[in-house]
Amino acid sequence: MISTYSISTTLFTSSEKTPWNDRLGHTCPSVLKLLGIETDKNNCLICKTRKSHKLPFNNYFEKALNTLDCVHMDIVGPITPPLVSSNCYFLTIIDQALSLKIMKVLKKTDVFPNFCIAKKEMEKLQKKTLKWLVTDRGELFNHNFRKLSRNCGYTYIMAPP
Repeated sequence: MISTYSISTTLFTSSEKTPWNDRLGHTCPSVLKLLGIETDKNNCLICKTRKSHKLPFNNYFEKALNTLDCVHMDIVGPITPPLVSSNCYFLTIIDQALSLKIMKVLKKTDVFPNFCIAKKEMEKLQKKTLKWLVTDRGELFNHNFRKLSRNCGYTYIMAPP
């Protein structure tokens, strides 16, 4: 005996649409349409938020033309699960002119000493001194960074997060 199955496409009502949108991970409207689910991308807050595009901070910083004119730094973490070495943060240092990126995995308490080492290495390699250091207003960028900037003569800028 051979069975035949019929497949039909059903359009879902608006009350059924939201759960399917959620179940499918807030996928793009074209996928929902392909599945026969009516879409209204303006109905779902998550879809609107995910697809929104934030405008850049135009002209907030002058474009750095030379190496070490402007270096951006940030701390990311804690990373879960922590690494075997129990380091669960990483420090990113980016030279704006060269797009040179340095990343170091470290403990929260090792941020300042590692920055000092990286700064010395970059200045020695480039035979120049740092002019601007830009960070967000994170808790780890404390008075040590301000004090170092005064002692070394570079400008320390805390940018909008």
